[in-house]
Amino acid sequence: MASAGRYVPTEREQAFLDTIENPKYDRDIINGLKPFLENKAPDDIKAFYTRDELTALANLHGTERDVEARMPVKLTRHFFEMARTSKPLQRIVKASPDETLNLMGSEDPGYQMDFAPVEGMLHKYELCLLYVTSTCSAHWPRRPG
Repeated sequence: MASAGRYVPTEREQAFLDTIENPKYDRDIINGLKPFLENKAPDDIKAFYTRDELTALANLHGTERDVEARMPVKLTRHFFEMARTSKPLQRIVKASPDETLNLMGSEDPGYQMDFAPVEGMLHKYELCLLYVTSTCSAHWPRRPG
């Protein structure tokens, strides 16, 4: 018998829970360029950036074109696995000095805010999308299962 306030899964729910190998959700994420610049990234990920790419990014550090000052640089294991053999995905997840060539930019290049009646809600077409986090989806790892 369950104690008051403690949830006890049904037999069906427990059968599903028993199939989960690791209930802990490991994000396995690299924050920033520092692990790459200091050669402290995981061994299999170290070569994601070439030495020339890292030198170019390091040379921008502290300048108005500092990539990390303008946007978070993060890499999850999931996106690394997908991008290591895909040039198009690398353009999305790898920091590049080219991203700061035009510093004017637009805060809303897709004009999403035109369809946001309140912060955190995007209302376009016949659908509504609620943003529950302000983190780019490229920074989130793949969900298990």
